[in-house]
Amino acid sequence: MSNTTSKQVTVKLYFNLSNQSFYVQLNDMLFMVRDTIVASIQEKEQLEIRHAADIKGIQQLNLDDE
Repeated sequence: MSNTTSKQVTVKLYFNLSNQSFYVQLNDMLFMVRDTIVASIQEKEQLEIRHAADIKGIQQLNLDDE
């Protein structure tokens, strides 16, 4: 299998209210990230930061999107 240097992905930004942390979702992978990373992505890509009560809330938002 060969590796590629680029790929189209779906990016979503979240703020977890229970632990006051930012998350970036790339396709089906969720990563906790620093606020500066989220701010940079939001500014460059003009994405909304969605707020959720906790990780289960983030998962529910994704189910609602489908």
